[in-house]
Amino acid sequence: MLSFIRQFLPQLFVAVILDDEKFTIKAIQLRSNNILTSEEKSFDKEDKFLEHLKLLSKRFHFHYTGLLLDSKEQGLAMTLDEKEFEKLGVGKISIKTMPLNNAFIYTATEHIDYFDSFFEKSGELDFIFSPLALLYYCVRRSDIDPGKTILYVFKHKKIMSLLICKDRKILIGKYHFIEDEAGLEMVDEDGDLGTILDDIDLSGLDDEKIEDKKEEKKDIDLNLDNFDETLDDKLAQLDQLDDVLNEDDTNVKVDFGDEKIEIDELNQFSNDMEFCRNIIKNLEEFYKDERYQGSFIDKLLIFASEPILQGALDFLEGEIFVSPSVKEINTYDLLLELMQKELK
Repeated sequence: MLSFIRQFLPQLFVAVILDDEKFTIKAIQLRSNNILTSEEKSFDKEDKFLEHLKLLSKRFHFHYTGLLLDSKEQGLAMTLDEKEFEKLGVGKISIKTMPLNNAFIYTATEHIDYFDSFFEKSGELDFIFSPLALLYYCVRRSDIDPGKTILYVFKHKKIMSLLICKDRKILIGKYHFIEDEAGLEMVDEDGDLGTILDDIDLSGLDDEKIEDKKEEKKDIDLNLDNFDETLDDKLAQLDQLDDVLNEDDTNVKVDFGDEKIEIDELNQFSNDMEFCRNIIKNLEEFYKDERYQGSFIDKLLIFASEPILQGALDFLEGEIFVSPSVKEINTYDLLLELMQKELK
């Protein structure tokens, strides 16, 4: 009955993301599945954000708020039996769980309690979404490629989640928060850029498939040589900019010979390279996992809220021998869609 009434009365949906210590929201007014109004705002101060949220909610009988959870203490347990959590290294802290197909999303209870308490000042927090849940929502909306093993990645600024799926079944899932001081070291002990396949036992994989992948590497090597030089140049520039990066103005430009480098560009480069490093690290773990011996990634699909530098994508392709496909998404719209689906 309540869902029937909601169809004819205006409803407010507010998606909230904490970005760089800012409170950013997208709010839509909805009636009969039609968007009547929409607004996007960012707030530097907590009290201004809560005050605005409270004013919005007062205007609607039906109002819902959803948050993207960026806490580091969250992940995916590859079991549907909570008794097995301890074997998987989960459960040493108090956790909240939610099933996600053939696995459980978990997060520390303290984070859920904190945000519930925080949003009480402006009303109520109705939904908390893990980036893993958002990514699997994107997976479900994607076309199935029967029998293929696909690596899916979600990226929103410093937040990323990763799922490897065969059809709709999840094989592994990971969550990462990209640190400000990103580790850009993508080299082996000899100082050379290697590939993850060089360090992995490929005996369980199909020989023809391995040869096909290694043939692709020949076409990539020249691009990687150029990218290696670019990487060294950027790292040198980052070293020289230590003092500048501590300044408040992130739009500063610095001269390096004939080239002017924007701080934002270097920050993005650092962020994108750490993003790629996390993908490579998790893919290496997957190939070494005895449960998936003989499995090989057929496709890589990235859902990103912002463009990723082509140089980083080229480097990633050279490391994993799979060409990345990037699909632009709006994270706020995904949150709003999921909130509406949860109410049906």
